[in-house]
Amino acid sequence: QLRDDGFATWLQDSLNKAGLPSSSIVIELTEGALMDQGESGLKVLNVLASCGVKISIDDFGTGYSSLSYLKRLPIAELKIDRSFVDGIATETDDKAIAIAILSLAHTLGLSTVAEGVETAQQLAVLRMLGCDTAQGYFFHKPMEREHFRLLLQSVSAADSFVGASAA
Repeated sequence: QLRDDGFATWLQDSLNKAGLPSSSIVIELTEGALMDQGESGLKVLNVLASCGVKISIDDFGTGYSSLSYLKRLPIAELKIDRSFVDGIATETDDKAIAIAILSLAHTLGLSTVAEGVETAQQLAVLRMLGCDTAQGYFFHKPMEREHFRLLLQSVSAADSFVGASAA
């Protein structure tokens, strides 16, 4: 799809029809997929980024890790692979790699997401290190669409309740 010059227009039209802002979309690409895009893919990524779509490198540090791509591509986010998150609370090597990724990302003005967070200890270390966002089984396991819809409704209702009580 990223090699298709019409993809950016199609996505923007689809978002407009749904009444969603471009900033609500994050396109996640692995390092390998980024390397395979070529110049036409880079053009589409730049158009998407200029419209407000966020581009995220998934599983950062497990593939090509071409630092030159971090300069050239309109990336907004790096995702720390779960293989580094697994031992972050107990393994010095995992923690050191996570620190390096977080430092690199934040120095470049990129946000960070830790994948595969399963324990409170992992989350505590990631918070201490300044990771922006975390995802994983610690928060929720994968669920069917209907259960997810109900979860979103309950969170939305709770937010409304909190907002109403704070006023």
